[in-house]
This record gives sequence, structure tokens and C-alpha cells, in this order.
Amino acid sequence: MVAALSPAASADIGRPVTFQVTTKRVEGDWGFIVGQPWTPEGAQLDWSTTRYAEQAREGMLDGNGTTYALLHRQNGAWTVTTFAVGPTDVAYADWPQRYGAPASIFAAE
Repeated sequence: MVAALSPAASADIGRPVTFQVTTKRVEGDWGFIVGQPWTPEGAQLDWSTTRYAEQAREGMLDGNGTTYALLHRQNGAWTVTTFAVGPTDVAYADWPQRYGAPASIFAAE
């Protein structure tokens, strides 16, 4: 799942990233990941060099960019349905209704 998320998040953030996953849940063909983006070398991101620079500077990038991602397995491969980088609110609250994912994979976050 991280292999699917990293390129999408890298494009959004504006630099190559990988993830240190803190939560990973799978139910059927749906997956949910919570993770911290890092540089491919394993260092913390310098948010001032990303499209999130202003949010980081203003304190509006929660968890130093903690990322929440919903993935769906299609034809045996994980694809990113949606993700949120450093949301200040519960970004995934409506994902079960919006995308048809099982609500149980988001429990206890």
C-alpha cells in the first residue's frame, strides 16, 4: 500500500517521500494507512520546500504532515482513492459514505 501511496503523495507534496506507517488496516479490498512522510533517505521533511510551506508556517499542518490514506485493491494492485496530508480535522470522517469503504477500517483513529 505504501508503494501506491508514495508516488501520489510525492506529487502532491512536491518532493519524493516515503512513509513510516503507524496504522495499517485492511478489510476486503479496502485499506487505510496513517503514516508520517519522510524523505527517501529517512529524514524528516523540510516543509518549507513543499507546497505545504504556508500551512506549516501558520501551524495548520497537524502532526508534522501526518497523512491519512484510503486505498482500494483493484485487479490485485492497490490504488489510492484519496488521502489528506496534515489535516487539522478528521479528514476521513465521511470517507465510508463518500467512497463506500467499510467504516470499521477507520475505527479508533
